[in-house]
Amino acid sequence: IAAHLRHVHSPELQLYVIRILFIVPIFAASSWYSLKAANSPAQEYVYVNAFRDVYEAFVIHTFLAFLTACFGEEENLIRVLEGKAQQEHLFGLHLILRAPRMGRPYYLFCKYTVLQFVVVKTALTSLEVVLHATGNYNHGDFTPGTPFWFVTIGINLSQMVALYALLLFYHVLHEDLAPVRPLGKFMSVKLIVFFLFWQAVVLGAAANSGYFHGTPEWPMNAIV
Repeated sequence: IAAHLRHVHSPELQLYVIRILFIVPIFAASSWYSLKAANSPAQEYVYVNAFRDVYEAFVIHTFLAFLTACFGEEENLIRVLEGKAQQEHLFGLHLILRAPRMGRPYYLFCKYTVLQFVVVKTALTSLEVVLHATGNYNHGDFTPGTPFWFVTIGINLSQMVALYALLLFYHVLHEDLAPVRPLGKFMSVKLIVFFLFWQAVVLGAAANSGYFHGTPEWPMNAIV
């Protein structure tokens, strides 16, 4: 982050890069505070982690905005898409879904499909905070119909749809984006979001199932 601030040569692109890189100190700070405040009766770490989770969704949208900015303006990107062959859905989805027409419809499909993750993640994270504050959120309880089950399924489905939209975007434009080497960036963003989400789910489920237990010094909420 400091290097980008010292050496500004493409401010339009570097702004998005800095926003994405900020996920590292935010995750580090939230992890540190969760450990520091683990024994706090108020459990303020829940609110810190909620901000972290919402920022994670913001990063996904920022990454798409970064790729869009590589073309200068949205209209430039739309003209590039209009010159591409029609892209069908991947993974057999073309059998049941009609792909948007190349150009503006295709771009807007990818844009709003990614943006829905920001809305859904923010809404469900806010719901999680409220349920936790009222004592109605049992983290790791996968029993169908429980708040944890509902929030986990909702976030996971929304996340998968958003990452699929990013994949469609990259699949069509990977040659045009070659100068910024998007594959490594795409995989980094995808793996960070996917791994961190499922890490929390698996640890929560393991703790709820009794596979490991907390101690007075390290309560379960500090581990999970």
